[in-house]
Amino acid sequence: MIEKKKQSLWPNELYHKKITARAHQQHMWNLWSLSALRTKLNKDVLETKEKVIGRREDLWYIEINKYPLEQLKQSITKHVLDMWYEDIDSWDIWISFIDRKKLWKDGERLWSDIAIKVSPLIGSLWKEYREDFIPKLKSRLLESTDLSKNITEIQEKGIYINLTLDDGYLFSLLNSVQEFGWLYGHTDQYKDQHVVIDYSSPNTAKRLHAWHIRSTVLGHVLWNIYEANWYTVHRMNHVNDWGWFWVFIAWMQHWKEYYAANNIHENEMMVHIYTTHRLAQKVSKDKETFNDMSVFDKEILEWTIWWTDTYEAFKDRFQLFEVESKKAFSNLETWKEKEVEDWQKIVNWSLDEFQHFYNELDIHLDYVVWESHYADKWKQLVLKWVESWEMVYYDEWFANRTISDINHDQSLTKKFAQQMIESAQNDIWSYVVQLPKYERYVVMKSDWSTIYATRDLWAVTYRMQTFDPVIIDYVVWQEQDEHFQKLFDSTKQLDYEKISSHDSVALNHIPFWFYVNAETKKKLSSREWAANVHKLIQESKQYYANKYKDSEFDDEEIIDIAQKLAIWWIVYNDISKTRKQDVLIHEDLQKTIQGFESSWWVYIVYAICRAKSALHKFEENFWQWYKAFDSITIQWALSDEVIALIKKIQSCTNEIKKAADKKEPSILAQYLFEMAQAFNSFYANNSLIRWWEKAEMRAWITMQAIQTMQNICKICHIQVPDRI
Repeated sequence: MIEKKKQSLWPNELYHKKITARAHQQHMWNLWSLSALRTKLNKDVLETKEKVIGRREDLWYIEINKYPLEQLKQSITKHVLDMWYEDIDSWDIWISFIDRKKLWKDGERLWSDIAIKVSPLIGSLWKEYREDFIPKLKSRLLESTDLSKNITEIQEKGIYINLTLDDGYLFSLLNSVQEFGWLYGHTDQYKDQHVVIDYSSPNTAKRLHAWHIRSTVLGHVLWNIYEANWYTVHRMNHVNDWGWFWVFIAWMQHWKEYYAANNIHENEMMVHIYTTHRLAQKVSKDKETFNDMSVFDKEILEWTIWWTDTYEAFKDRFQLFEVESKKAFSNLETWKEKEVEDWQKIVNWSLDEFQHFYNELDIHLDYVVWESHYADKWKQLVLKWVESWEMVYYDEWFANRTISDINHDQSLTKKFAQQMIESAQNDIWSYVVQLPKYERYVVMKSDWSTIYATRDLWAVTYRMQTFDPVIIDYVVWQEQDEHFQKLFDSTKQLDYEKISSHDSVALNHIPFWFYVNAETKKKLSSREWAANVHKLIQESKQYYANKYKDSEFDDEEIIDIAQKLAIWWIVYNDISKTRKQDVLIHEDLQKTIQGFESSWWVYIVYAICRAKSALHKFEENFWQWYKAFDSITIQWALSDEVIALIKKIQSCTNEIKKAADKKEPSILAQYLFEMAQAFNSFYANNSLIRWWEKAEMRAWITMQAIQTMQNICKICHIQVPDRI
């Protein structure tokens, strides 16, 4: 409980009392203009929301209990629950496919297909579980009218009960692939639940960071995974158009004639401003850094208004410019016309560049929401929190109390205590949410200028009010983990969940690791790699176009193949690693492309195109047969390779759900590779071309394998060429 003390809500309230009538009138007009813009943006969001919901409702969905394997699991689960009521729930019963090739007992293969385990009975009830429960369950399953025809044998192996499925039943499972088509693998498990997923989220007036690129790919694939589990997903591109603008606006006011005279493109101008200003910040910190400046860095700074040969004069000039810049941002926050005009230009330049990148990857988001969208609301929200004591103005009284508590806490190490004391001193004169363990979340500065935290807290409020989600995900690189942890802790402390109709809302930071130089193993320069992505996509397309230029393919097909393969390996390269693995990139782009040519993604491309090619060999004979029948009955005993492929196909729904629950696209990348392995093992002994007898059955299996792999590719934002 916070001890209350009298404090001023407005540290600069004397200034506010002195506002003239004319200034007040101008201030109110500015707020009205900002409010009008926000009203329009909010209307756009609500209209898009209705389109997203309509798109979801217009699509077909597959009920989970329509899948035959799920029906089998539900039937087994019912038998277990009917036998044992006490302390057993359906989620305690583990049922999964197992690999026949890996299952042995006493030197003999067991030939089983499904394993059952009832976890709560394995501990103290182990003897009863083994001597009573397992024999009774075996008898019950074999005698049941709904299961006995599909099970040929039941065996005990340790803590598991293993079932061997009838060949005819296994083969019939493929009929669901044919029936559900491109929706095979999709389920209605999370129907009518809304998710907001925040990804890409670039900063205007800057080039895309490398992490923005990986965030875009991972976030987009995660959106597809959620939709396959039948969430209603709102793809949010939260664009920072507010934070660092004080620098760019001030620069434009001083040097826009210089950029115009030298024909420097708008986005190149933004990059130049950013890098030059960062360099000035660095060399102004101390005299030694200034004097050790390279000739190249000196040439960059010599044309600026700050330049002088002496450190003291340079530092003074630069600091004056910093004050002027922050005044420009203050003018922007109060919606002054000149600053707003410059701000809008910068935003539009950046948006054009971002859209070019999204178009190249064929990625599109539902909502582009700017931080300025909330600009007339966040201060009101902070005032409300301060008045209700959910947030405090962290003055010296609060800081001294925190430091006193730290000094009296014997459980802290000396180093940690010192860090907490320094942190408390740094946060004086800020508006904060007080968190456990002497932590705080700084929400706004004493002069009422906003920071990321201000806007992020309001964004959470807005998303809960607008979309009523069960999940809000932020796909952002791992170095932001502390920020998001404090954001989520503050959200809970401010009792945001009162806004929601749900008992709880899952707020998740979905972290990911970096692009790393394959030679040096060092993290790649973020903006250098980001700048190379455009070039990499173009060079990849050209690489594949050159590869196939002397082939039998016509020009149009070559362009199509080159486009699909270029995007495939860029996307697959990101999702084939877990989010907590770095992605290796060679500095030489040609070497990077050739390196992917020898990686396992090519194995997947080859498997799918090989399967398609085999089916094309049947030409009209096969396609006439295929169009005439919706299913096919078993014609011969199933080999190990056929059974393994069928079971891998039938694992599709489980893998998609697992990828959603773990928020891990690499699960589907791995599954796609395993599908390719299973198909190639099957095809090696069941060629459609060499053995025409019983070819219809082989063709049917091949067709369903292709459908499954293509469905996963679609979820992974990968387009498959018809041939390569």
